[in-house]
Amino acid sequence: MVNLPQITLEQVRQRVHDIALQRTDPEVAHIMEDELHQEILAAIATGVFIGEYAAELAREAIKTKEIDFPRWHA
Repeated sequence: MVNLPQITLEQVRQRVHDIALQRTDPEVAHIMEDELHQEILAAIATGVFIGEYAAELAREAIKTKEIDFPRWHA
């Protein structure tokens, strides 16, 4: 089992922002995006986050899809 740290909504927002800053390096941005999405999904799937808070974290994390960069990398 993966040891999943608690993550706050603000931390998710910061990571989305960091991904946006990396959009000029699509491979790095895509790796960061994948890691964020996998972490949030794993935490929800294992019950670390439940209910509305889980939904709120997921809504924030999925905002990376609004960042324009090629995703065929990584």
